[in-house]
Amino acid sequence: MTETLGGVLVWLAFFATSVYGHAALKLAVDSNPATLRAALSWWGATAFLAWTASGVLWMLVLRKHSLFDASTISSLRYVAICITAWIVWKGELDVRSLAGAVLITAGVCLVAR
Repeated sequence: MTETLGGVLVWLAFFATSVYGHAALKLAVDSNPATLRAALSWWGATAFLAWTASGVLWMLVLRKHSLFDASTISSLRYVAICITAWIVWKGELDVRSLAGAVLITAGVCLVAR
């Protein structure tokens, strides 16, 4: 039971750090048009730190899962990034975007069993 919980927590932390990295970098470039200034800003620096943590978590995931299964499951982060963009930036969720998110999720469910 604790091994399963630990695995779930690693996945959740992987998704959180990956999604945060994408959102923070978007905030960095929105507030600093110059690429280097964006990278060195608070948001930029924390995005890179989050991706570093995400990379370490990815190694932990790969210890327990095949690359195929892990990559399939990790594609759910794209759905999470779209949801984050919709919440933070009030982005539009049109039918095409929703269909894509549903198809990604369905594909993960089919492959991950």
